[in-house]
Amino acid sequence: NKGSVIHRMSAYSDIDFSKVNTPTFASYKEKDVLTYMTKLGDFNNTGKRYDVALEAIKDIRMPSEDKARKVFEELWKTDKSYRKDLEQSLLDMYTDILKRRIGEDELSQDFKNLAASKVRTILRDDPFNGAIEAIARQGNDSKTLISRFVDLGYSAIEDYHDKGSFADSPIILLNPSSSVVKRGEDLVTESMKRIAEVKLIDLI
Repeated sequence: NKGSVIHRMSAYSDIDFSKVNTPTFASYKEKDVLTYMTKLGDFNNTGKRYDVALEAIKDIRMPSEDKARKVFEELWKTDKSYRKDLEQSLLDMYTDILKRRIGEDELSQDFKNLAASKVRTILRDDPFNGAIEAIARQGNDSKTLISRFVDLGYSAIEDYHDKGSFADSPIILLNPSSSVVKRGEDLVTESMKRIAEVKLIDLI
């Protein structure tokens, strides 16, 4: 609802996510906020993370999972360029993941084949989940999918890729600049992380 506080973890201070007009991952349920505070490693080798508080300046509408899947499926079935863009985004993403894991700037053909096989499996078994995961890359596929949700009057969607496996109801703000304002930020200290861990136990 309008006035609710939404949290965003960041590796850097002084970022005003309320002025961002691209998809931004966030959380609003206490358990999810605590989970991201305790489980996420240091971002981008900065050794720091910040809990950024955002306030909803209007009621934020999110589709149900069934509705979100229907929006995606219509796009998936009718737009060949979208399918091609999504496949490329996923291939780029898993190629980058493999590069980080094996510490190589350029992958051998075997590893390239491994990344391509992973993408084919995702697009065969659950392309919707792949589409949500690929939003982070903000490629052409992401822009196309996000615009569909925005055109339907939604300000956010649940992060179905992380939902259940990592957090209960993580969200993606589709265009933060139109739905939230920044209210502050706190450096997450080791003490805060330990307190969050204790609170999580109480919520289980």
